[in-house]
Amino acid sequence: MNQWEKITFYAVPVVGVLAAYNVFAHFSHGHHDEGEPVKYDYQGFRKKAFPWSCPQCPLFDKECWKECRASK
Repeated sequence: MNQWEKITFYAVPVVGVLAAYNVFAHFSHGHHDEGEPVKYDYQGFRKKAFPWSCPQCPLFDKECWKECRASK
């Protein structure tokens, strides 16, 4: 056999086992919940109201739309 074929023949299973261990180690521990994201001043900055019936609500914010329609 060629030298690189031998290296490949022995290295591929080792790399496969290490990759499988890495995937197992990553998914075996619980992920941390950071809670509510921080609301920075620049995130809600608008110069004018939105052009639809609830001008303070973003287009896909369902909770805001429910509150706006309930208050009308």
